[in-house]
Amino acid sequence: MSIVLTAGRLRMVFARAQDRWQHAVELVDGQSATRVLVSVEGDAAQVWPPSPPFQDLSEETLPDGRPVIFLVGRAGHSHWSASFEADEARAQIVCDIACRHTLPPEQLGSVYQQLSTGLSILPADGARVLAERDQLRIAPLVLAQRLPGTTQWKYVVQLAQ
Repeated sequence: MSIVLTAGRLRMVFARAQDRWQHAVELVDGQSATRVLVSVEGDAAQVWPPSPPFQDLSEETLPDGRPVIFLVGRAGHSHWSASFEADEARAQIVCDIACRHTLPPEQLGSVYQQLSTGLSILPADGARVLAERDQLRIAPLVLAQRLPGTTQWKYVVQLAQ
């Protein structure tokens, strides 16, 4: 079973991978789709997985009619939450992620395997995008200053310009 969030020619597909929801970004052209990015997931033994370990997913509609996916999950002593909002008018998906942690993280962010081109990942509030070979890492600029604390990062997925 998969859950799809669509914004114009862009779509994000969420599917179960072991104990969590993995997501992929695809470009749609008529009846065909090209998978461009896939989240790099960890496993249940990792305290600091490469991407947030989302175990629960909820589909909702915002008051203005935009679809949104909410996700939550945990690993080690940390809890993650996220919203992925489709903006049909701009053909983009806004990704807003937070991690509540009691220890300084070994690594924190979202990692994607880049399979093709055609997309742009734009850092937003409190994030930076790092290209590492065939992977993209979206990482928070600043970690929580006091522990326990919450670290947040936000980014926008859109068609390449």
